Amino acid sequence: MIFGTPVYAGRVPNKVLPMIQGLFQGNDAFAVPVVTFGNRNYDNALIELRNELENNHFHTIAAGAFVAQHAFTDQLATMRPGKSDQEEIRGFAKRIVTIVEMIQTLGEIPKPVQVKGIEPIPPYYTPLGIDGKPAKFLKAKPKTKSNCDHCDLCVKVCPMGSINSEDPSKIDGICIKCQACVKKCPKQAKYFDDPAFLSHVEMLKRNYQRAAKNEIFVSDGRENEIQ
Repeated sequence: MIFGTPVYAGRVPNKVLPMIQGLFQGNDAFAVPVVTFGNRNYDNALIELRNELENNHFHTIAAGAFVAQHAFTDQLATMRPGKSDQEEIRGFAKRIVTIVEMIQTLGEIPKPVQVKGIEPIPPYYTPLGIDGKPAKFLKAKPKTKSNCDHCDLCVKVCPMGSINSEDPSKIDGICIKCQACVKKCPKQAKYFDDPAFLSHVEMLKRNYQRAAKNEIFVSDGRENEIQ
């Protein structure tokens, strides 16, 4: 099983973690944990996901962390994964096939794939503002412009089901700042104006423009670059 999740504040998103812990049982199946991150860092998300899958009786045989355009802005990791990223991902997929064949030939259950990260898993990364101080925007929610035509597309794409179907300007539940409603709105009627959130976005844009690299790991414990 290929099990993927985005990285939130350097870890598995806290609203996704209970689902991973409670809804999946491996029954000794092979698994490949994969995380995507928006050009800052994946910190401890990959080791956390690996541990949760192992706890649920999967055998992790490979793992990967791949860069994707940041959810908060199109100015970080713009248009990634690009062509070279996709080539790496295809190479990774081929590598997984080889690992499975090797394990089946040997007939041995592999040890958990060794990945980067800290154990025990430390707290979530603290988002910072442009002034270097913690930016607190957990309660930030998208606003709606007057040109909204109530097409309800934002209602459909919200992964948390938090946008009111009767009035899309109302947020009834949790907002995880994924920007799905902002990016998918054909009228560009959704936006965020929370000062702390916008300050954090500016901090990211200033400090994380370098092209972060994808990283893969295989079950022999060695980090490998895809050729």
